[in-house]
This record gives sequence, structure tokens and C-alpha cells, in this order.
Amino acid sequence: PMVHRHPFILVGPYKTLEYLKEMGYKTFSDFWDESYDDIEDPTERLLKIVEICKEIQSWDEVKRKQFFYKSMIVTNHNYDLLTSQYPDSMRKNFWHRLRDYVSFEKHKKN
Repeated sequence: PMVHRHPFILVGPYKTLEYLKEMGYKTFSDFWDESYDDIEDPTERLLKIVEICKEIQSWDEVKRKQFFYKSMIVTNHNYDLLTSQYPDSMRKNFWHRLRDYVSFEKHKKN
């Protein structure tokens, strides 16, 4: 989604949003509750994400438009950071870096 300047709710491992933020990326905590990132149990985390998706689905047209324009600050920031770090084959390099960070850096902290 960052390559295409899209907002996202990250369905992934525990603390993945935290790792993205540590890497300099912005997330969408100004728009919805991102506490799902703090839930260790994958089933509970996914249920929380479903609640958020239902909430977004219930937004009226005005709120959706406001979100679209306000979220551009975040999506443009993420795109600019991503393309500055990985100008060539950025998708592959980004996901490899994130995978390595989550796998190795997390265990260094413990």
C-alpha cells in the first residue's frame, strides 16, 4: 500500500506497526485505534482488526472524504521515505528489511 500511497491496517505479527514506526514510517493512529498491534494472540488481534474495519465501513461520505484528504500527509510521507530508501526494486528490498528487522532486532532487545 505504501508504494501506491494507500492507507493500511496491517494484518501481521505482533508489534509490526511498532517496528514500522521505528523505521520512520507513519501509521494511521489519528484515524482509528491501532492498539491491535499490542495484542499478542493472533486470533484476538485479527478480531480487533475486524472491529476496526466495521467501524470504517460505517463512516458516512463526509467522514470518508475527510479521511482521504487528511491521510494524504501520512501516505505521502511513507511513499517518500520508501522511495528514498529503496529507489530500485523497492518492494523486494523493503519487505526483506522489515522481515530481517522483525526477526533479528526484536530478539536483540529481549
